[in-house]
Amino acid sequence: MQVTDEEVEKAISNLNKNKAADIYGITAENIIYCGEDLRAYIRELINMSFKYCYVPDLLKIGTLLFPIFKNKGNIKDAINYRGITVTPTLSKIIEKILKLIRENVKIIESQNPLQSGFTEDTTPLMCELIIEEFERENTDLKRPTYLAMLDGKSALV
Repeated sequence: MQVTDEEVEKAISNLNKNKAADIYGITAENIIYCGEDLRAYIRELINMSFKYCYVPDLLKIGTLLFPIFKNKGNIKDAINYRGITVTPTLSKIIEKILKLIRENVKIIESQNPLQSGFTEDTTPLMCELIIEEFERENTDLKRPTYLAMLDGKSALV
């Protein structure tokens, strides 16, 4: 399916401003404030990439800027740092079209309504409230409470 002007506009408007330039010296502001001709060219590039199911290696290059402390563990231990990688701005536009604009609608339709941590205009506090009420009810009824949670990001480490 072809990428529309509206999808490109929405993806560009979702770019984070005031961030470091990518490896090619392009910032989000360069794209946000560009003219219609460049936006049309970006749309065509993305459409060709989708048509041939190919993302050029030039869009997969990242620049490692500097390590950031994870706010846990010993500050002197290198394992407690994560690197910040700056990816090409055009790659960010493609990612936003695929993740936020196209796939997010499908995810929202099929996800459990109690799973809302990464859903727009929701808060994970509502999920926590349900867990807390479940635990309190079991305590009042003198029943054991077993709860297992998985942080997908941490599970991959």
